[in-house]
Amino acid sequence: MLFRPTSHGAVRVIALFEAAKGGLVLFAGLGLLTLLHRDVGAVVTELLDDLHLNPSRKYPSIIIAAANKVTDQRLWTLAAFSVVYAAFQN
Repeated sequence: MLFRPTSHGAVRVIALFEAAKGGLVLFAGLGLLTLLHRDVGAVVTELLDDLHLNPSRKYPSIIIAAANKVTDQRLWTLAAFSVVYAAFQN
């Protein structure tokens, strides 16, 4: 074992870190639901434009292509997985 907590304080810090991770994933997953019934590809293209990234470059074009394949069902699935992950983090 690489790390042995020697006090309750260390255990509390680890527990708070894990709870924060779970909360962040839950927040992000539920945030995905704001994209329901929207053109996710257009939203991503606008975001990349705000970040001054050229959409014709390799990685931005991959991200846009993936965003164009997102469906409402996939958004619901990702949100559900985030809830399950967060539940097991706490």
